[in-house]
Amino acid sequence: MTAWPVRELERLRKGIRTIDFSGAVRRAVGPALDLELENHGSRLTAALEGAAVICWEDGLLTLTLDEACGFGRTVRTAAVRRLHSLRLLVDSSSLELFLNDGEQVMTSRFYPQEPLYLRLEGEGYAELYDMNAMEMKTIQDERRP
Repeated sequence: MTAWPVRELERLRKGIRTIDFSGAVRRAVGPALDLELENHGSRLTAALEGAAVICWEDGLLTLTLDEACGFGRTVRTAAVRRLHSLRLLVDSSSLELFLNDGEQVMTSRFYPQEPLYLRLEGEGYAELYDMNAMEMKTIQDERRP
């Protein structure tokens, strides 16, 4: 069984930045983002500087949250023998990780401070999207013709 974000989230994407990396790269990101990453190496780090670090090495994936951003949630780990893909969704109150096309999932409350910078270290290819805010509708809105 796998888990994956609903397709409707893709309609909230705005702009695409592709990142081919070998070594370290750094990009400014908005408060909400969708990152789809292919890992080509034996180690990978994806960090939202000063807020969260995702590190995969030697079969272990570690998510480390800054205490101020994670509100008491600091470190989570998962055994991941081989990491070939990672999807990261971030908004103003949550962080979600989908590993290896949704074979494993991590989620946490997450309250990042702006500005945010994404730092990638390792070898891979990524597609980075800023996200528009989602408009919540009431039941009455749905019933209107």
